[in-house]
Amino acid sequence: MTFAGKTYFDAVSKIGENAAVSPVSRELGVVLMEISEVHKKVQLELEETFKKFHRELITELEKKTDMDIKYMNATFKRYQSEHKFKQDFLDKSQADLKKLRRKSQGKHSSKYEVKENECMETISSRQTDMQRFIAEGCKEALLEEKRRFCFLVDKHCAFTYQLTAFHDKVTH
Repeated sequence: MTFAGKTYFDAVSKIGENAAVSPVSRELGVVLMEISEVHKKVQLELEETFKKFHRELITELEKKTDMDIKYMNATFKRYQSEHKFKQDFLDKSQADLKKLRRKSQGKHSSKYEVKENECMETISSRQTDMQRFIAEGCKEALLEEKRRFCFLVDKHCAFTYQLTAFHDKVTH
């Protein structure tokens, strides 16, 4: 498109130059050369706008995407590790409770009742901790997602502003 536009306006300029040497069409030749010159300037500004778009949005987005992938992978591994740690603690507490209940069958259950209650409280506490951990992880993930989309929206708004400024300049 750029090449075709340049070729076309070069041709219009040549026609204008040829017309400018004619005594009858001199003014029209000058007008054609001026039209060609204005369109070349507009085309160059539009090209600069798209180069800036590429530089400020596409290139930045590619860099940010690479960094985000590394960050998300590290965050996910950290989350998985901590989740496994918490799950292992919860599983151990549940296994302890099972053992305790097996021991207390047929024996003085009142003797084991206090220990069983302690195990139940520990399990409840660890389940609450696990639920809180999962909720915080989801909240963090959603916040990160929002940041990514905000970045993209901000960049597109800036580009739209540049295009609007370009169009305002061209129409005035």
